[in-house]
Amino acid sequence: MDRWELRAEIKARRTVIYRGAPFLPCAWCGRQANKAFEVHEVFVKRSRVAVARQDLIFVPENCVQLHPWCHRRHGQTPEMRKRAHAYLCQVEGAEKVAAWYLKIAVQLGLPLGTIPDESTEEAWREYMGTVWIR
Repeated sequence: MDRWELRAEIKARRTVIYRGAPFLPCAWCGRQANKAFEVHEVFVKRSRVAVARQDLIFVPENCVQLHPWCHRRHGQTPEMRKRAHAYLCQVEGAEKVAAWYLKIAVQLGLPLGTIPDESTEEAWREYMGTVWIR
């Protein structure tokens, strides 16, 4: 999926109806980001993957929508990683995010960490909190 397809997919999947109108929240501040939003990679960054393989990381399980000013101001902070991680686990599901990560980790040679023995949402949230690729 290229970045334009990813933007369209994120907008389609995460837009809700709020007070009778479409509403796409910024993953940082929660305010409306319907028209002007940027895509931010959370677990695996573009800089860590060859251009020819970036389609593996341009997926909703790895990306959040941000206002351009929230992206510039907070994009590379530890707090952004925490908020984006929590947001993705909420909207996509921690198990789904972890399944995506396990699949591409093998393909890209990324660290696997300790895979949880139990298949609970909490276990997968904790797991995904340990495998940040900086």
